[in-house]
Amino acid sequence: MKPLKIFIIAVFFILFLIFNLPAQSPPDTVWTRTYGGTLEDACESVKQTSDRGYIFVGETRSFNVGIWNDVWLVKTDSLGDTIWTNTYGRSGTEVGMSVQQTLDGGYIIIGETQSFGPGSRDVWLIKTDSNGDSLWARIYGGLEYDIGYSIQQTFDGGFIIGGKTASIGAGLTDAWLLKIEPDVGIQEEQIYK
Repeated sequence: MKPLKIFIIAVFFILFLIFNLPAQSPPDTVWTRTYGGTLEDACESVKQTSDRGYIFVGETRSFNVGIWNDVWLVKTDSLGDTIWTNTYGRSGTEVGMSVQQTLDGGYIIIGETQSFGPGSRDVWLIKTDSNGDSLWARIYGGLEYDIGYSIQQTFDGGFIIGGKTASIGAGLTDAWLLKIEPDVGIQEEQIYK
């Protein structure tokens, strides 16, 4: 009987603490901005840059080259004011899914393309300089649907890409890791079922 009373008292004490904690107020909004034109535009990934500004990547239909969406890269200052923008693409749909500032001060973008490559959609890797001007691009994938969702520069100066593939692997789609060498060749690739 004694352990049951102790248990009941402990439960009431915990409930008392939970319901009597001071309410946390939500953080204040420092600033807010919108970016885009009259058509569909989206941000898929945003990172803070070494100059305390921001870089975001996504897609734009307002400022595209073809008739469908293009990859859209936007650099802002610390207050969110636009410094420059660039688009990358051709006639098909292109989407930037992730961006990161590289050790040389440029940017690396991963996403998907319908305009380039052998498949219906392929992983598209784009390297830019610090002004967003394209330095090189690479396509990875097969005849089916492949997409890159995440990119990270590695300690050796190369890149690791996370995505999915329908072109290779055992399932309908499989998780896909690609390790890219600093000189932009595939070093290793792993497929996870």
